Amino acid sequence: MIGSAEKPVYLRIHDGKAEIRDALTIGEGVINLERVIHVKLGLTPEDDIHDVGPRFQEPPPKGPGKINT
Repeated sequence: MIGSAEKPVYLRIHDGKAEIRDALTIGEGVINLERVIHVKLGLTPEDDIHDVGPRFQEPPPKGPGKINT
């Protein structure tokens, strides 16, 4: 399969048949679950960023995640 899609999609192969399906809403479940957990723990968005530590708050100094300014 070669090419690109205008929106997020995934390839489903079942019983030898392939179909391209919409993947736009796949991540919504994860995001909503994270929000529910934060509410139950009493965390705010500000608390969340501080919990990951400094290594995730700054861009990496080299590699594919490096930000050029």
